Amino acid sequence: MCDVLACFDKQGKVSLNDLCRALGYPGKPEDIDGSEVARYVEEGRIAEVAAYCETDVVSTFRVWLAYELFRGALTQEQFRASEESLLEYLGQKVPTKPHLSYLLAREPAITVHVDGRPPGLPEITASEIVVPQGV
Repeated sequence: MCDVLACFDKQGKVSLNDLCRALGYPGKPEDIDGSEVARYVEEGRIAEVAAYCETDVVSTFRVWLAYELFRGALTQEQFRASEESLLEYLGQKVPTKPHLSYLLAREPAITVHVDGRPPGLPEITASEIVVPQGV
């Protein structure tokens, strides 16, 4: 997902954690990051790695929902329904998977006007769009 948003340019790539936080989501758990996964596996801490991966899947899904909303593939209502469904599902899983509880901590910071534009984004007409040569 981060590769798509960066147009597969490694210079424009943003981390999943930073992207989540910018969108108002919790991001990565603070007790482990990707650089520690190999060590955790070597130490036999497979359950912790699995929990870390589960939180990554949820975070990636939420970023994808926001991406689909902004590109117009989801309406605001569909986005909200998907987010509510996810939060309900996570809430049901927390008793057996407590590591998911921190993902319920914040609401997304995404609000879109009825016309599909994020708040504060001016309306742009086709005549105002400039496409550089060679693109």
